Parts: sequence; C-alpha cells; structure tokens
Amino acid sequence: MKDKEELDWLPSDSEISLEREVNEEGAGFIYNHEFNKRMRELHTTYDLREVMTYESKDTAEPIIMGDVEAFRYGFTYPESEFRNFTKSTLTKILKNFVEFSSLADIPIAKSIVNNPTNIVFSYNELVHNTVMFLTQLFDLEGVRAQVKAYLMNPHTYKTRGLIPALEYLLTNEPRITESEKSVISKMLNFLQE
Repeated sequence: MKDKEELDWLPSDSEISLEREVNEEGAGFIYNHEFNKRMRELHTTYDLREVMTYESKDTAEPIIMGDVEAFRYGFTYPESEFRNFTKSTLTKILKNFVEFSSLADIPIAKSIVNNPTNIVFSYNELVHNTVMFLTQLFDLEGVRAQVKAYLMNPHTYKTRGLIPALEYLLTNEPRITESEKSVISKMLNFLQE
C-alpha cells in the first residue's frame, strides 16, 4: 500500500521515461535503459563469436558494430557495477580475439557459429572484425588501457599467434582502413614491448 501512496502524486496519463539523470559524480549523464539491457545480454552470452560475424552475406558490418555505442556508454557510465559488466564483456571479446588469432594463418580454417543463419566465417574475418570494432572504441582511455593490459599479460600465452594475424591484416587485407591500420600498429607495439 505504501508504494501506491508514493505513486499517487503522478498524473494517471503521465509518461514515465526509461531515461533519468544520474547525480553526483556523473552529473548530466543520461541513463539509457536499452544500452544497459543490451550490455547485460552480451555479458551473459556464452560465445561472443556469433556477434563478431555478419548477419547475412549482404551485410556490410559485423553484428557487434551495432553495439559500439552501448560499449562507449558502458565505459563512460559513472556507476562501477555497469562499467565492470562492460569491461568484462570486452575481455570476453579480447579472449576470442587472442585465442582464434593463432588459427587466422590457416586460410581454410572455418567455423560454424551457432546462430540462426549458420554463417561460416574464417578466423581472418574474426580477427579483422574485432579490429574493426576496437577501432571504434580506441579513443577511450579505458579501452586502450584494457586492451594493452590484456595483450601484455604474461598469462595470456596465446598472444604469440596474434602478431602474425595482425601483420597479415596489415599486408594482405585490402579492406583495412587507415584508422584500423593505426590501431593494429598500436596493438603490435603492445605485443612487442
């Protein structure tokens, strides 16, 4: 009954927005329910390789590119719990990036992703799509720091396969943009430090 009394001040025809302003350290930050919901969905997805593929043969960008703004939002969110969800999700993407990059030099290596369209993709595409995605986020200090820490971690022993995969993209992939080349160069510097 108390809850009903607290809501009695609202006009019955009012529209309650799912966006609200966050106070204190995040003054002016707008809460976005859709980004929050999407990041939690991505975080609970067991295998994120499916979002690193294309929705169909006619699609110009991998599915994950539709989530760039949700990641940007998550990395700038003033509340640490949600920032941690976002960082954890990026770690899962980086883990796949590193693990499957060692297979990228096998041109015939294919993987069927468990998605409704059963898209088959090469590991080179997974590496390229991850670079494409990271390029959209690399201007954020938190993203650069996390990528650097992950790639330089001595326990991430599989990063050795990433160097040839990134070098292959630089020299053999005609679709690589100048921005992507810059991010690849920075990642190669991290790996060779």
